[in-house]
Amino acid sequence: MSPRRVVLLVEDDRPLRELFAFSLRSAGYDVHVAADGLEALHLIEGTDPNVIVLDLVLPRVSGVDVLADLAGNAATRGIPIVVVTGSDVPTEYANVRCRLQKPIDITEFLSTVERCLDNRALHFHTLLDN
Repeated sequence: MSPRRVVLLVEDDRPLRELFAFSLRSAGYDVHVAADGLEALHLIEGTDPNVIVLDLVLPRVSGVDVLADLAGNAATRGIPIVVVTGSDVPTEYANVRCRLQKPIDITEFLSTVERCLDNRALHFHTLLDN
C-alpha cells in the first residue's frame, strides 16, 4: 500500500474549508488545515505536504505573502501549489502549478489536486532521467 499523500489546505472560509477537507479525506488524502496564512506557514514545517491548496485572500498573512515565502525558501519552493481563489492576483512568480477560480466544482477541485501531484511526479521523474 502506498503512503497517503499529505495536503495542506489553507482557506479562511469555514464552510468551504470543511467541504474541501471532507472531499480530500474522502479521496484518500491526509489533510491538514489552516484558516490563515500565518497558521499555514507554521504548519508547513511539521506536515511536509505533498501539495498545498491555498486561497490568496487570507487574514493575518495573505496567501500572496505565503506564496512569496514558499518561493523564497529552498525547502518549500518545490511543493506544488493549487491556488483556489476569487481574486485575480497574479501568481506567475511562484510555484503555482494549478489555479482555480471560485466558485468551483468539487469534482474539478479534486481532479486538479490530483493532476498537480501527477505533474510533480512527472517533473521529478524527468529530472532523474537526465
